[in-house]
Amino acid sequence: MILILFFTTIIASNYAKSENSARLILTFNNQQGVINAMSKLSDKAIEHFPLENINGLVVNANERALALILDEKDILNIEEDQIVWASPKPDRPPKPDKGDNTVVQEIDWGVLAIKADNVWNRLSGSGVNVAVIDTGISLTHDDLYVVDGINFTRAKSYNDDNGHGTHVAGTIAGLDNDIGVKGVAYDANLYAVKVLDRKGSGYLSDVIAGIDWSIENGMDVINMSLGSNSESFALEQILIAAEEANIIAIAASGNDAAEIDFPGAYNETIAVGAIDSINDLAYFSSFGPELDVVAPGVNIYSTYKGEDYRALNGTSMATPHITGLAVLFTESNRKNGLEVNLNDFRNALSLGSTDLGSAGYDNYYGYGLPQAQSVIFGEILE
Repeated sequence: MILILFFTTIIASNYAKSENSARLILTFNNQQGVINAMSKLSDKAIEHFPLENINGLVVNANERALALILDEKDILNIEEDQIVWASPKPDRPPKPDKGDNTVVQEIDWGVLAIKADNVWNRLSGSGVNVAVIDTGISLTHDDLYVVDGINFTRAKSYNDDNGHGTHVAGTIAGLDNDIGVKGVAYDANLYAVKVLDRKGSGYLSDVIAGIDWSIENGMDVINMSLGSNSESFALEQILIAAEEANIIAIAASGNDAAEIDFPGAYNETIAVGAIDSINDLAYFSSFGPELDVVAPGVNIYSTYKGEDYRALNGTSMATPHITGLAVLFTESNRKNGLEVNLNDFRNALSLGSTDLGSAGYDNYYGYGLPQAQSVIFGEILE
C-alpha cells in the first residue's frame, strides 16, 4: 500500500511539473471545498496556498493533474495566473536638483494641486491603516515609517528592491520631519505588501493574496499602482470581499492611453488617471467609463529605494494622491463617529472635484481633480 501511494504521488507530481504545467487560481463553492482540495493536493505533494476571503487556492499544477485529484463539483472557477506590472512610465524625467535629504522639506506640486495642505490643520492621517500593494517599501528611508508588512515574492523581505513602491509610499505618507517630501496623509499607518519583484512584475495571484492579507489585517485603504489588460474572476471576487470589509481600494488607470487596466476597471476600485501641472491629461493616461478622477502624475517627486528621492511619471504616481485623500477622508469621518466605505468616498470625489475637460463627468478626466477640503468637508471652492 505504501509503495502504491508513493508511485501515485510521483505521477501526480510529474503531471504538475510537466511542460504544460501552469500556476492556476481556483475558487470553490464553499470553504469545505477548499479544505478537501488542500488535503488532496497535500497528499500528492502539489504546491498550493489558500486565498481565504474568496474560498480560493493558488496551485502549481496543470489541469490534467487537477482533474485526477480534485472533485470538480466543488470548483466554481479555474483560471490561469497572469503577470501584472507596476505602472510608471519608462521615460523618467531627470531628478530635480534638490540636493540630498538634509535640505529643508519641500511639498511636491502634486500634493499642492489637490490642496492637501489646506486640511493639515485638521487632519494628518493618524490612526488609519493604508497598505501599499506594490514592490515593497524601503525600510532604511528616513522619510518613511513602515509599521509592518508582508512579502509574497521570492525576495527575503518586504524591503523595496525596485523603488516603485517606495515612491508611491512617499506621496501617501512621507513624514513631516523637515527633510525631503511630505505626504498627503503624513501620519498614516503605512504597511508594505510586496507582490512585485525587483523588475516591477509579479503574479496576479500574489496581488490577490495581498488584498486578502489586507482584509485579514484590518487595512482601511489600499493602493494598487499596478495593472493588467486581462480580467480575472478571482481578482474581482477579492475586491468584492474588500469592499464588504469597508476597505477603500484605489487603483491606477494604466499607461496605455487606451482602455482602463484591471483592477482599476472594476467597480470595486477608484480608478485614477494622470494629469500634468497645467491640468492637461497626460499623454499616456488610460481612459474610459470606469475612470473616477485624475490626479497629478507627471514629474512627481517622492521617496525612492534606499534613502534616495526621484521624480517619476505615470498613473502609478497619480494614484497615491487619491489614496492619501481616502486616508484623510476616513480619519475625518471617524472623528465624527462614522465609518466610511468605497461608495461614500466615490460620492465625495464626485462632489468635491474641480471639473476638467468636457462639462460634467467625462471618460478622460472622470469627475476631475479632487480638492481636499471639498472632498472631505464639503467646503465650496472659489
